[in-house]
Amino acid sequence: SAYVQERHLTRLSAYTFGQRNSDTVRSMFFGVGADYYFFINEKNRWYVKYRFDGARNIRQDEQLTIGGVETLRGYPNEYQRGNRRWLMSVERRRFTNWHILNLAYLGVAGYIDAGKVWDTETAGTGDTDTLANIGFGLRLSPSKFRLDRILHIDVAAPLRHVDLVDDYQVIISGRVDF
Repeated sequence: SAYVQERHLTRLSAYTFGQRNSDTVRSMFFGVGADYYFFINEKNRWYVKYRFDGARNIRQDEQLTIGGVETLRGYPNEYQRGNRRWLMSVERRRFTNWHILNLAYLGVAGYIDAGKVWDTETAGTGDTDTLANIGFGLRLSPSKFRLDRILHIDVAAPLRHVDLVDDYQVIISGRVDF
């Protein structure tokens, strides 16, 4: 569902799915999320994202993870694994009129991500730390082709476990959103 005002947009979501074998439910996933956009003006906005995901009776290869492009950009893929996850991102976005080589428009984003994954079903896994990163990104929106894709170039630095991971991570990805 969505809630819209002149300069605000809020989207809420929830999901659940799983498999049932005879009397047991296996590989059950569930979650809730919220996205909030505050439009300062035509070129500037804030974006906040919150997600909570959970799972029950899952295999190891189905575990929820954190790290990488979709979650914590300052950490390697699958840095933490488990059956519960929360994630929050706050971004400041700015669109520009810069038309690079008459091929793409440039946008910029600054962000901070925080989150954690933990396991409630495996004995002895213990508690994991909340992780956070800070970063900056460039966004290139093509003006001549594939207008449904935006090239993301992000540089993110971890704020926790800094001695256990690289000082920064560069991520290049194509996405549909800014």
